Amino acid sequence: MTNYQAIQNILRAEIDLETDNDVQAAILQQLELLEAILELKYLGKKDKLNTKLQKQAQDLVPAQTQIQNQNQNQVQEQNKSKTHSEILKTGLQEKSQDIRSKTQEKQKRVEEYKEKRLVIQTTQEEVAKLNSYHLRNQINDKFFQKEGITKPVVATVTKSFTELSIIVITMPEFSADFLIQKKAVWEELIDKIAKKVEKDIHWNRIVIHGIPIQPFSTDEGLEMLKNEIEIFNSQLKLMKKPAWLCSEENRQLKMHASIVIAVENANQAHYALHHKLCVAGLWLKTQKYENSTEKTHCQNCQRWGHSTRLCRSSAICQICADKHATYLHYCNICKTKGRECPHSILKCANCKENHKADNNICGLSKKQQRYQKYQQKTSEKLANLQENIVASSSNPTPRSSQMIGVVIPMSIERNEAKF
Repeated sequence: MTNYQAIQNILRAEIDLETDNDVQAAILQQLELLEAILELKYLGKKDKLNTKLQKQAQDLVPAQTQIQNQNQNQVQEQNKSKTHSEILKTGLQEKSQDIRSKTQEKQKRVEEYKEKRLVIQTTQEEVAKLNSYHLRNQINDKFFQKEGITKPVVATVTKSFTELSIIVITMPEFSADFLIQKKAVWEELIDKIAKKVEKDIHWNRIVIHGIPIQPFSTDEGLEMLKNEIEIFNSQLKLMKKPAWLCSEENRQLKMHASIVIAVENANQAHYALHHKLCVAGLWLKTQKYENSTEKTHCQNCQRWGHSTRLCRSSAICQICADKHATYLHYCNICKTKGRECPHSILKCANCKENHKADNNICGLSKKQQRYQKYQQKTSEKLANLQENIVASSSNPTPRSSQMIGVVIPMSIERNEAKF
């Protein structure tokens, strides 16, 4: 009992000393609760204690709500106090994430589209004779007759931009893998014209520098070079024969040149870029192939600045500049077709000079134009420099005197204008 009385005395003293009304009310509630506990302990009365506890529980709900509101207000104040840079940073992050998601979605659609594309490599003559509508219906009929598939399997059959391949695109329910798996069903339709049938895949291109020209200068040289690279670099699998990066004319003046290769996947490309490759007994450096439109020469119209697959112009011969495709060029003397021979009369389709249209010495090539602009700018700078030297040598007056000679007349003119 003594302890309870001591607590009551302390609480009453605190009430008398406290100036804050809210704190006084809270202490008073505790004092009343203590009295209810004493009645329960000594008199056995529970009603007063239960009433006090229920009242305190009811008082706690608005107090808790008030605390939550205070916390929310603090968060809102913190958000309001954000600097402009923080808001901008948040907006940029959201925009970057949105762009990233759109890019991924676009890449996904491209990959899904590629899964439906089948490439049939053939010749330009066969592509020129292609009847897309007829071939598409023939393939679908074969699947109906042999597999009992009533729905169309192939949606379109088109020519490639280079006119060296036939592109078969399936319906959404099918894929290029399905066509390859069921190749026996429709193979007889393209067996006589197809060189190779494969999926539309992305090739990883790598440049190899310092390839010796002489061992691989024969007609089978590029096939030999392909085998050389695969045998002595077992980690690589080439998708096609390598290609020289410089023309045949330029290679005749060199001992070594660069080639571009297409490997099977990104892992092989990573290996080739981070290791020297063994070719013809040499360890050679590599780099990533970068296609520059400015250096691109169209094999169809023979103009510079765009790729062959984007060309919509009429075909022009690269050798004689006549209005026919280069593969149709024909020599009546040695019966050579599609390439230059000793009897060829060279003519550039661009500048009309006696060289092939793909030669970099052409005055209309982008490379030559840039070089001519560079020479022109250099000559202009040199001429200006010479004029300045001549002017300074003819007038040996010191710089300070020149400045005085300019300033003094201007000041005189201003003074004269005042009067």
